[in-house]
Amino acid sequence: MLKRIYIKGFKSFAYPLFLSFDNSLTVIVGPNGSGKSNMVDAIKWAFGEQSKKNLRAKDAVDILFNGTPSVSPAPSAHVALTLSLDHRGKVTVERKYSQEKGNEYLLNGEHTKLKTIMNYFAGTGVGREFYSIIGQGEIGMILSASPQKIRLLIEEAARIDKYKLQKSEALKKLASVDKNTTALKTILSGLSQRMKRLYLQAKRSERYEEYSRELKKLKTISYAVKGKNIILKRDSNVSKLTKVKQEMDDMEAEIFKIEAKKESLSVEFSNVDSEIDSFTNTLNEYRTRQETLQKLKDTFRENLSNLEREYIDISSKISYMKNEEVKISKRKEEIKYIYNGILKEYEKAKENLKKLEDEKFEVEEKFKKKEHDVIFLQDELKKNIRRYTTLENEVRNGEDRINDILERKKLITDQLSVKEEKMNVMSSHLDELKKKREIIRTSGIELTSRVKEMASSLKEMEEHLETAVAKKNELDKQKSSATSKLELLKKWKESYEGFAQPVKVIFELKKNNKGLDGICDVVANIIDVPQEYEMAVWALVGNRAQNIVTKDAETAKFAISILKSHDLGRVTFLPMDLMKTTSRSFSTLPKDIKGIRGYARDLISFDDKYRGVISYLFRNAVIVDILDTAIYMRRNLNLKQRIATLGGELMDTGGAITGGSMKGNRYKVISRNREIADLEGEVSHLNSQLSSLENSIARTKKELTSLTAKYEKNEKQLRQANNEFNSLEKMISDMEKQLYETTDEVKSLQNMSNDYSGRIEEMRTLQDTRKEELHVLDRKRRTLEENLNAESQTIGEERDKLAQLD
Repeated sequence: MLKRIYIKGFKSFAYPLFLSFDNSLTVIVGPNGSGKSNMVDAIKWAFGEQSKKNLRAKDAVDILFNGTPSVSPAPSAHVALTLSLDHRGKVTVERKYSQEKGNEYLLNGEHTKLKTIMNYFAGTGVGREFYSIIGQGEIGMILSASPQKIRLLIEEAARIDKYKLQKSEALKKLASVDKNTTALKTILSGLSQRMKRLYLQAKRSERYEEYSRELKKLKTISYAVKGKNIILKRDSNVSKLTKVKQEMDDMEAEIFKIEAKKESLSVEFSNVDSEIDSFTNTLNEYRTRQETLQKLKDTFRENLSNLEREYIDISSKISYMKNEEVKISKRKEEIKYIYNGILKEYEKAKENLKKLEDEKFEVEEKFKKKEHDVIFLQDELKKNIRRYTTLENEVRNGEDRINDILERKKLITDQLSVKEEKMNVMSSHLDELKKKREIIRTSGIELTSRVKEMASSLKEMEEHLETAVAKKNELDKQKSSATSKLELLKKWKESYEGFAQPVKVIFELKKNNKGLDGICDVVANIIDVPQEYEMAVWALVGNRAQNIVTKDAETAKFAISILKSHDLGRVTFLPMDLMKTTSRSFSTLPKDIKGIRGYARDLISFDDKYRGVISYLFRNAVIVDILDTAIYMRRNLNLKQRIATLGGELMDTGGAITGGSMKGNRYKVISRNREIADLEGEVSHLNSQLSSLENSIARTKKELTSLTAKYEKNEKQLRQANNEFNSLEKMISDMEKQLYETTDEVKSLQNMSNDYSGRIEEMRTLQDTRKEELHVLDRKRRTLEENLNAESQTIGEERDKLAQLD
């Protein structure tokens, strides 16, 4: 119950207004425009009414007091309602509005939202649409409302609507959850497929990392073993070189001692000096080789990270070092042998020194030239031997190098064959993948086209279904409205709504079997009047439409006695036995006058048994279009009967004219039969349309379900085709990358093979040159040996002669 209202700045309320209501009846009266309706609007507005139409406003600011010449406009509007609810006690609802802040809602003094207020008062009969306020014309709307609307009012009164609202909100949330669940399922389906691919890729990546770590570990072990072997060999070679160097140092010390005696033995020891020079050169060569080895060692350290690719070079260098080591060992033995020979010769020379000292001076000049020639020949021979030895070593080393390069080339050729075979396999596999990709791409295009066509068909079908459902809903509304009107009209017809109270009493008594079986019906119900003649017929019949038709005069007499004895009022009865059909014929109406419709009794429909009553009611009354036609007929044709127009004007037999507006639509009582028939035909037609439309909707839904299943199937196939196409694209990209890398490796190996081939050709050409030079040196050496033997023989002969002289 509303206890108190406060209004300020709302519409016509410029100043604060306080009104309190007690438990008794409160009536607010006042002239038009004083604000009575504005107070009702204020109550609705406070409860959150948003419709400007219901608030009788064109804009939101229209609710503010607009101002007068003496009072300034209100900047804001404020309405506060205090209510007393049985189950909640005292409740205060407030609403404020200003152009700066907009709307504000308060519940018990605390700011809140409109939805909170609506939920709070749901089911209490109070709110912006509450049924405790009934405006002008709303009673008729309630009475003519459809059963559904009446049911809503009853549910509101029974406090059921708030639960329906909660149910609706819960259903919306459930629909949203279902939608989100469907979306999540779709996402999870896509993610599961991606997870499978990622899982496989992760497994491959894990295996690759595991193999990489294992390979790295094996490479580290291999490099460590190789490095350790190289270091051991290097240390062994360094120790050997150190020993050789020590031995050479010892030899140099001995040589220095020998050189101290060189001056006294210059002639005899010229050969020894030459040998010592040779040894010194050899020593320098070894030192050079030692430096070379040192450089190789540094190179090994710098290129340790590239040992895998330079494995072949390192192996060849190690082999070369082994050969050099063997050569050094052999040379060492040769040096020891020569050194021992020198010591022996030195002892022999020392013994013969004294013998030769006496003869030296005498034979020195004689043999000087010969000795010079022999020394020259010996020098030439030694040079020839050294060059021959060098070339021979170079030839051997060149052959070793050629063999080493051939081995490398063979390894490269093997690797090149493997790579080319791998490249061919990859190219073949790549072609197969591209063909498969093309097939999938073509299939994907077809599926995409098919899915688009199905999507377009689905959209068209859904739009068609929505249109059909909307049309069905509209037809349902029309049917509901027509059915409600039909039921109301039948109800009014049965209860004789719109008729006088005595008439209603007579028919109520007949219904209760009070001896009134001879009562037929009222005049309005026994005639069927076309719609265009309703006002004219009403003008002719008037209140006689409420006259009751009886079978006989006794029934009328009995009914009148009941009305009289109970003081129920007066009713006119039309006994059919007293109203005989007249046999008098009516004159023919002129046909040349425009606007004459005909005799009234001929323009309506009725049961033939009521012909006497119809003759009594209408007699020879005529219906015309307009009043001018009636006036013309009376003046010029001197017709004395009653004349009614389609607009409801009436000219009686004396010439009096009745007309004007018809308030209350009282003439509608004679149109009920026609309206009921029209509504029954409309309802039947609507039922036929609804049945056809429901069958069409059912067929459309069935086709839509089938097409949706096909669409989802094709869409799934399209997703699978796209996923497979993307997977193939990735595989093709990876394989093309591998093929490109393999092609680069093949080109690199081919370049290395060509480089080795070129080096082999160059080295073989150099070998041929060296071998040719060896042949030349060999011939020269033989010539020098022959000359030296000849000279030696000559010197020997001279020495023999000298010995004989001695």
